[in-house]
Amino acid sequence: MYCIYTYDWELSDATSYYLEIIAEAIRKTGEHVYFSHNIKEISRSNTIVVINARAFMEVWLRNPRRKIICWFQGIIPEEVRMTLGDSFRVRLRSYGWSALERFALRHAWRVFFVCEAMRNHYINKYKYRPGKEFIMPCFNLQLDMMAFEYSGKYEKPTFVYAGGTDAWQCLEETIQLYKKVEEALAGTHLTLLVRDGERVRKLAKRHGIQNYSISYVKRTQLNKELEKYKYGFLLRKEHIVNNVATPTKFNSYLAAGIIPICTNAIQAFQALAMNTEYCIRLPQVDQTVSNATAIVEFERKNIDPTKIRTDYQRIFDSYYSAPRYIEAIAAMLVAELTNR
Repeated sequence: MYCIYTYDWELSDATSYYLEIIAEAIRKTGEHVYFSHNIKEISRSNTIVVINARAFMEVWLRNPRRKIICWFQGIIPEEVRMTLGDSFRVRLRSYGWSALERFALRHAWRVFFVCEAMRNHYINKYKYRPGKEFIMPCFNLQLDMMAFEYSGKYEKPTFVYAGGTDAWQCLEETIQLYKKVEEALAGTHLTLLVRDGERVRKLAKRHGIQNYSISYVKRTQLNKELEKYKYGFLLRKEHIVNNVATPTKFNSYLAAGIIPICTNAIQAFQALAMNTEYCIRLPQVDQTVSNATAIVEFERKNIDPTKIRTDYQRIFDSYYSAPRYIEAIAAMLVAELTNR
């Protein structure tokens, strides 16, 4: 029997989707699995799945002999310092998370990473010994074939930014880049799907962009909204946190037939981008002029919606294939049972 143990506040749509893939793989082996937010409910389980190193320690302390699978969604020590600064308290918190990560990597029965770059990070930082990991990116959507048929979708240079206003999401850099594109192309429009509309409006006014709109849609309506647009911004600065990430926004854009505009900081997406001509890869966030030129040149291409759909389908048949991961995880678990 398996228990997937999570804190009640940490289940986003993407997290739930990821965990359901693991749960379905467990069921495929013939084992029973249940979800719980209550640590007192896990004592009767043979194997526990947790989604951060702190929860791993909490479970391990209750029973060190229990088999625990730990999913590493991101590199929390580095995320803490990137988002909260470099004060003594922040450094102490980061060191604490590093200790938890090191312990979980050493004592976990199996670990899940979101990309190869994350595995390499742990090898370099903690001398992690590869062999017990399974690599699966974060995603929560499958390809929407109807999105490619949206009327006029690929006829005009329409852009969308869907995200927050945190500095690491590069919203201001996105607006600066769009400003250059707007100056070079006729008929452009940028839709900013953000919650903090007033703050974004001030940014847009400061940088002088003209053709834009600000809106906010509920998560349940986002996929339907995205199918209207041709391009989607996903800019990230060069930083180890971004190097090892697999933002679900990339999955959302592709699922909606949107051509992503992304930077090479997200290492996992570099190979994907090279496997389709319908992705605009930019070297660095701060190269605004040359980045704008790359977008303008791409816009001059003739777009074949059928070719885009074929390219993206190939990505979803491999990289974003839930059935494929379910089969592979189940096979891994069965192999462990056989080798006992």
